[in-house]
Amino acid sequence: MHHLPQPRTLHARVHTLDASRRPGYNQVHMHPDDQEKTTFVTEWGVFVGVVMMFGLKTAPVTFKRIILDVFGEYIPAFMQVFLDDFAVYGMGKDHLHHLWLCLERCCIAQLSLNPAKCAFGVTSGALLGHIVSKEGIAVDPGKIDAIIKSPTPKNAKALGRFLGQLRWHNHVL
Repeated sequence: MHHLPQPRTLHARVHTLDASRRPGYNQVHMHPDDQEKTTFVTEWGVFVGVVMMFGLKTAPVTFKRIILDVFGEYIPAFMQVFLDDFAVYGMGKDHLHHLWLCLERCCIAQLSLNPAKCAFGVTSGALLGHIVSKEGIAVDPGKIDAIIKSPTPKNAKALGRFLGQLRWHNHVL
């Protein structure tokens, strides 16, 4: 569920959807019996989680299971899922039908999408820091700006910090 789509699986039209209008986990309601297990105290009072919070040990697995329950029959036929990012693809008029099916499932499952992060009917799109198209997968140029704009290291400590950033970006990209 977390691999980037291979170029051979992409078609004439791709739709990228992002379920992070509210973070994906926060769209999952906690079972009433489990809510008290999420209790935490602050200077403003005692709070109980009614939705799954980021940081809960089983949150990623639970969200993945829900997504597979909702979209399982569409994966990998015409949809791929990457955490809370979805790619829906097809050729000809099929791509509109596929998009309709996926959006309908989002409504039924009450999954919120972030319109600002959705792209419809494109031949390539940004997905998890990469540009995905029929030609292949490339790193999103906007994601490497941090490295390009980094100041030149002036001493050993700054050089170590810069190399650490490069290692991190290499891992992420």
